[in-house]
Amino acid sequence: RRGDPTAARYVWNIGALMSAITLAEGAALWIAAPWVSLALFNEASPALVWAVRLVSLPILLAVASTWLIAILKSHLAVGKAVLVRTIGGTAGILVAILVARQGGPVALVGLLLATEAVGLVTAWAFTRSVKALPPRPAWSWQNARSDGRAYLSVGGYLLLTGVLRNVTVLVLRTAFLRGQGLAYAGFFEAAWTVAGKSLLFLLDAIGTYYLPLLSAARLSDDRPVLLRRLTRLAWAAAAPAVIGLVVLRPLAIELLYSSEFLQ
Repeated sequence: RRGDPTAARYVWNIGALMSAITLAEGAALWIAAPWVSLALFNEASPALVWAVRLVSLPILLAVASTWLIAILKSHLAVGKAVLVRTIGGTAGILVAILVARQGGPVALVGLLLATEAVGLVTAWAFTRSVKALPPRPAWSWQNARSDGRAYLSVGGYLLLTGVLRNVTVLVLRTAFLRGQGLAYAGFFEAAWTVAGKSLLFLLDAIGTYYLPLLSAARLSDDRPVLLRRLTRLAWAAAAPAVIGLVVLRPLAIELLYSSEFLQ
């Protein structure tokens, strides 16, 4: 909340907490890369193992970018927060065009690195332009523990459900890849992207507006009202989106992928 003297301390402590968690995950991924390659792709070639290890770099950049985007949203700079993802995605498209002929796991990591690096630089520039990034206070282990507990008490459930969702999708994708082959894994990815990710993108866009309002609500009685409004808006927006995807499914697949997916 802006104007709160503890806001700067909280922002930096949560950033440090997220960085520490991501670095630990990156170290685990770096060590377990050969086993991860075998589990996911049923092979462990040197190029593939190195690609799995290097994936930790775009993940770290993505976490830093997400932290800056959250700061922008807290200052109601929603348009700039959306632009960060748009500019980063555009950079990823340009890099994908350049590396499409080369292909391979290392080229894919380069694509992810370019996307997240451009997004991070853009988020940093926007955060500085609106003066949303507070000055870094002196470090205190006691304050860091207190802020970490406060964050996990609110965001811990969202973090847990997000991890479970991603793990579930990864397990399903791996099952298709190892059981049915790369073609069926591509079918699953197309179906998930057209249906699931499109709906999640819509709901995230709604949350981008409402979450800052919820965090800024000073009266506890205001929050249930805002949550009811958010629920009604989500249902009202999701129903036409789902119906539209079902009706326009062939067109969406042809635009995003290829008509061969319909055969």
